[in-house]
Amino acid sequence: MSGKYYIDGIITVSNNAILDITNVDLVFATCAGINFESGTTIRANNSVFRPCNIQDSWRGLQFNDNTFGVIENSIFKSAQYAIDLHEGVNTIRIFNNTFANNYVAINCNSNEIMEAITSNTITIDNSFVDFYKGACALRDTFNLSFFNQTGYIANYGIIGNGSTFYGLISQNNFINGSDPNDNHLFYGVFGQKIFANIANNTFTNMFRAVDIGSSNGLSIFNNKIDVALNGKITINSLRYITQIRLTQSTFCKINNNTITSSLKSPRERFTIFELGGLIYLEGNENTEIANNNCSGGFTQILGFKSSDTYVKNNLLKESEYVGIYLDNCSTSDITCNQIFMKNSTDLSNYGVIINDIDVDAQSSLSLIRNNCIFDANAAISVYSSDCNYRIPIIYNNFLYNFNTVGILVDGTGTIGTASLPGRNTFISNNYNNGAVDVENNPSCNINIAGNYGINAVGGTVNVVNTFPYNSSASCANQITEFNQYTYNQNLEMSALTSCDAYSIRNESIIEISQNGVDLAPTINEQINNWSGEEMVNKSTGLFNLLASFKKQTEINTLYNLVNSSGKLSGNNLAWVNYYYNFAKANYQTALNNLQGISYSNENENNLIQLETIKTNMQIQNIAPSQLNESAIVQLKTIAAANVDCSAMAYDMLKLAIDGYDYPFLPMNLRAVEPSKNVKSLLASTINVWPNPASNQLQLEFINATDANAVIVINNANGQVIYKQSTNVKAGKI
Repeated sequence: MSGKYYIDGIITVSNNAILDITNVDLVFATCAGINFESGTTIRANNSVFRPCNIQDSWRGLQFNDNTFGVIENSIFKSAQYAIDLHEGVNTIRIFNNTFANNYVAINCNSNEIMEAITSNTITIDNSFVDFYKGACALRDTFNLSFFNQTGYIANYGIIGNGSTFYGLISQNNFINGSDPNDNHLFYGVFGQKIFANIANNTFTNMFRAVDIGSSNGLSIFNNKIDVALNGKITINSLRYITQIRLTQSTFCKINNNTITSSLKSPRERFTIFELGGLIYLEGNENTEIANNNCSGGFTQILGFKSSDTYVKNNLLKESEYVGIYLDNCSTSDITCNQIFMKNSTDLSNYGVIINDIDVDAQSSLSLIRNNCIFDANAAISVYSSDCNYRIPIIYNNFLYNFNTVGILVDGTGTIGTASLPGRNTFISNNYNNGAVDVENNPSCNINIAGNYGINAVGGTVNVVNTFPYNSSASCANQITEFNQYTYNQNLEMSALTSCDAYSIRNESIIEISQNGVDLAPTINEQINNWSGEEMVNKSTGLFNLLASFKKQTEINTLYNLVNSSGKLSGNNLAWVNYYYNFAKANYQTALNNLQGISYSNENENNLIQLETIKTNMQIQNIAPSQLNESAIVQLKTIAAANVDCSAMAYDMLKLAIDGYDYPFLPMNLRAVEPSKNVKSLLASTINVWPNPASNQLQLEFINATDANAVIVINNANGQVIYKQSTNVKAGKI
């Protein structure tokens, strides 16, 4: 077909028919659309799909199981769901199209998308489109509640729910062209329980570029994200402005993305900071964040309640408050990052923060190593309310031009020992105003050894006299000759100085590729090291990930290994049985498993209710938008309960009735004042004049004994510009 056509209702394509739409202008009435039944094919090229009136909407194209085709070089305007891949297996290539002012451009629900979604432009502007009109309207999209405020409009580029994207979501261009003072919130890719590779896309001025929950094996890489929106965003909603959100997910990667933000905070002071991160994590296991380039924003990498978090080789620039913030994230490895803070004189400005790890969580397995942190008020902060907390390994970091403190610690432990020197380099240009290199809570005790540049400490810090080994981090400016204090490097040092994962992922549980996933050969040995609770937590994500690729044999293998471990009983065994049967699509059996669990606390009670809703959706084969009012009320109750599974309830409510943005947790920051208990470790006082100097300068200092010395002058970047060996005598020189 070609030419111009008006469609006044629903057209159904059936009986294995092929619908060829080339050079066509299709005009749809309100609620009109086209349905493609199983076995049918679409071929759409160089065509326009639009409503009759500029402010009206139409329903969209809906594809059921086992549909085929290609949609390319076409324009979709003002649809509720422009392309709705409704269920089953869809082999439809969506390429080089323009989607303008749709409520959802591409919607994927409980299906397998076999082809790539590439090179599309998905955009909104200030146009008013009435999506809440006619019998097909699902919800009032013009008065949505976000951040406890009403009056917002939400638009979505790509939505995935319970879907596996075998092809890439790649090289798409998402553009928010609406007025900054408008009330549009534009999400690029939103998903729950999906597998996807989201790569090489461009996101401009999005409210949120990538927004993913409860997913497994996801990769977000090589995307370019720029944001400068403001509008109706207030101080109460700043923590919601996150560009990549990844929560309650396992075995995921966020790598090689470029994120630039020019947002400005109102600069009010809080005990609990309502400020979002460019990358936000919560409730994840085995997450890698590597080789990202972030500039601007309030906090750049922000994580809560996650384990096995691997943050490496990121370049973080111009953050207002924090470069990397991890709260209650056990077994984390922060390594080989370069962090350039925006304002070292701000009292709540930190390079790296690790907060509130449980005392019994083996926190010594967490590491902060091989990082270079410039121009922070406090370069590194490790906080816990309990002195029994064992601080992470803090090793081989280069800390330059910190204003108040190099490392601020609440806890007990060591920063280097005689046998394994700390190798951290400390350089502040503010010692005269009370800066200290290391400060500890006076109620706790900490030993430090083998670090370079320790001039002053605060609190109860015991400095062990060893050689001052400077940082060998690749990003460090060498303050002195590295070989001056070398020693025999053993395997431990080699592993710590490498950017490779040290304490996590030494042996992967799974092997992921774009084409599938398999259990690692060492899975049996690793399972033997899991506790009963870990059996539940880790196998849950593995079952879901294997189910995404229909790996029935591997699901059975994993279940048999876990079940034969002898570590499962009671509710732990019941939960593993439930997740196993859900992954096997034995939904009625899974529901029976749930009904047999006697909850031990309110969190578990809410989780049972939530999983019951999800299982019934599978039994009834319905989408979230088809949930009845009783289920919606249950989800609202779970969301309001503020328990561990509340976040998943929020995601389901967003898919069901919109609004209900993810309940991002706030940071807990403290202003770092200059220490009131400074202990100077300088053996002598140095006077230099004239200041500034050009060709000559004079040094005056007091030396305790005769000794050989090296005079080294560094520039503002810490680089050596002059060096001279000399012999000094005791006394004033």
